[in-house]
Amino acid sequence: EDRARVTRMADPIHGFREFLNVWYFQPEGKKPMILGETLWPAQEKYADCTREHDWIFFLKARKLGETTIAEAYDGWVMRFRDMNARVHLFSRRDDAAMELLAAVKYGLKRLPEWLQLGKPERDTVHEYSIRAGPDDRRMAKAYPADNDTAVEATCTHGHVDEWARMGNPSRVWQAIEPSMSGTCHFVTTGLGPQNYSSEYWRRCLAGDALHAPVFIGALERPDRNDAWMR
Repeated sequence: EDRARVTRMADPIHGFREFLNVWYFQPEGKKPMILGETLWPAQEKYADCTREHDWIFFLKARKLGETTIAEAYDGWVMRFRDMNARVHLFSRRDDAAMELLAAVKYGLKRLPEWLQLGKPERDTVHEYSIRAGPDDRRMAKAYPADNDTAVEATCTHGHVDEWARMGNPSRVWQAIEPSMSGTCHFVTTGLGPQNYSSEYWRRCLAGDALHAPVFIGALERPDRNDAWMR
């Protein structure tokens, strides 16, 4: 049965959704939970979209759990999707980038024993790497995204968190875009119509940009309704 589950998790299209059934996360003020058992509609939408597109711009309302499921996707890329996986985690501040990496490490270290790849080669606040085989080293690395962002190595997956709220989104994207050699997910709330990320969003809607546009509204979690919105 475990071997069958591994096979399902390794499926490039449907594997991520199966992986969520073993992925632990730490909700604020609560005990650790398995994400696949508690998905909100917004998170289901994220998982569905990853089956269809490699580059996705998730424009979202606040507190929908999108960063949480994006971190799970980072973990799935490391554990299953890519040999020699290299996951880059970008956020607007260094401490926020380190929090992204900490959540990915948390989930990976709590996978069942039969899913573990082995002890980490490197485990710091900015980098986590595992040797999955003689020629297979898998890594996640946290980067603060500011005007001086410099990324030399390419990544198989890029997670760009709160892009709209970075000091200079245009310059950040110009710096990191050449390093994206696999999938790339923007996960961000908006910051007004004149922000560069908003301009890029409109280009995505027009089909004139690299990312598939996915809007996730404020009501896409179970405890919100029209009365809450009013």
